[in-house]
Amino acid sequence: VRLPPSHRDYMRVRERFTQTLKGFTIRQIERVQNRELWEDFMMWVSELLACR
Repeated sequence: VRLPPSHRDYMRVRERFTQTLKGFTIRQIERVQNRELWEDFMMWVSELLACR
């Protein structure tokens, strides 16, 4: 689900991204509402963090 820039979740995510990814432009933020996709994403994030 695409979040409008005025949405609380959009603002929270934007703030966190701009703290760590300076110089990038956020075009849109979408909220994942599919549990299977969310779990796949979280596994991917865990793998990225393990490689650090």
